[in-house]
This record gives sequence, C-alpha cells and structure tokens, in this order.
Amino acid sequence: MILFEALETDGTGVLSGWRIPAKLRARLDSKLTLLLQHPLDTVFKMEAFLRTEGDASIRKVKVKSNVQLRPLFCKGPINGEGEVTFLLRAKEVQSGWVPVDAIAQAGKRRTEIVAGQRGRKEYVPTQ
Repeated sequence: MILFEALETDGTGVLSGWRIPAKLRARLDSKLTLLLQHPLDTVFKMEAFLRTEGDASIRKVKVKSNVQLRPLFCKGPINGEGEVTFLLRAKEVQSGWVPVDAIAQAGKRRTEIVAGQRGRKEYVPTQ
C-alpha cells in the first residue's frame, strides 16, 4: 500500500503541509499507519475510515480530539488497489464540515489528479 497526498497550489502536501500540533500529528499518523498495515477491505470496515455522505468514493479519517480532524481521501485514483490519496484537509465542527464544501472540493481534486491537472506525492507517516 502506498499513501499519496494531493499537492496544494503552492506545492505543499495536503498532509505534510498541515500545521497541526504534534499531539494531533501523532494521532493522525497512527491512523494512517493502519492503512499501511492492513488490506483496504479490512481498513474500510473500521470506524476510523468511514465513507462520506454525498460521494461514495470519498472517505474520511476520524481523528478525535478537541479539534475533530477529518482528512478526506479516496482509494486510488490511479492504482485502485495499491494506493490511497489524501485529497483535502478538513474538520468537523458541530456536525458540519470546515470547509463547508469539503466533499465537493475533495471530489474535484480527485478528478484533477485523474486528469493530470493536480500533482501528488508519497506520504510516509512519522512513527
């Protein structure tokens, strides 16, 4: 399994460029390590990796804390079985998304990656 992160317009990675406290980074990376250690069909049954409402191809990682991080990702989209790509930094606040259109933005980025209009790079969790 390979973890990729979409690149922002300034060239920073969605995950590696996310300025979050070290404690949250550790929680996030521990969840991402699960993606590397288990088959996708097993991981996708875990509560921490749920589908989002509105787009079945987009999933969220649930990182619980005082800030509810919900980075959005998809299987593939280039090699469906051997990779996942993190598309967008997102949070859930009072049962709503920040940014409000997070699912739509993630879907658009997925399409841009498939079309070769947005770059991505490999992400290796720190552990």
